[in-house]
Amino acid sequence: IQSHPNSHFLQMPQWADVKAGWDWRGILVYRDGMLAGAMSVLIRRLLPGVTIFYVPRGAVCDRKDPFVMSQMLVAAEDLAREHGAILMMMDPDEPDENRIFREIMESLDFHERQDSGFGNIQAQHVFRLPLLEMQILQLEMLLVVIFQICCWFWRFLVCLLQ
Repeated sequence: IQSHPNSHFLQMPQWADVKAGWDWRGILVYRDGMLAGAMSVLIRRLLPGVTIFYVPRGAVCDRKDPFVMSQMLVAAEDLAREHGAILMMMDPDEPDENRIFREIMESLDFHERQDSGFGNIQAQHVFRLPLLEMQILQLEMLLVVIFQICCWFWRFLVCLLQ
């Protein structure tokens, strides 16, 4: 799962430990005896018997495969009934150009959020810094700043321990 292109650290079970008030459950889908997909589900209790589900970065699978996606979401529906979930949100890291994924999600009754981008829980638009495309000089400057911050932090810890 970790080597899959759709894998992300937010899908790890430990992410629920970072997000106070959330529990974690995992969903695995098999096809012909082989692991075909995984989904990390964070569960937040709103009221007794009422929860919401959050699937960070979506499912780890071939998102253009309608069979795997539908099996993943059937399993999520079963889990939702078990936990009294009234909503399942996900923020898959998929480009807008992936029409197949969009059509599969719409066929499974998912709806894209239609707000200005920063409402609800998660920002709809994420900005990325392409570190691999930065000039060598910029990377060297960044490393110098990081090194200086680490040195400052180390001196701070030494002072505290004395």
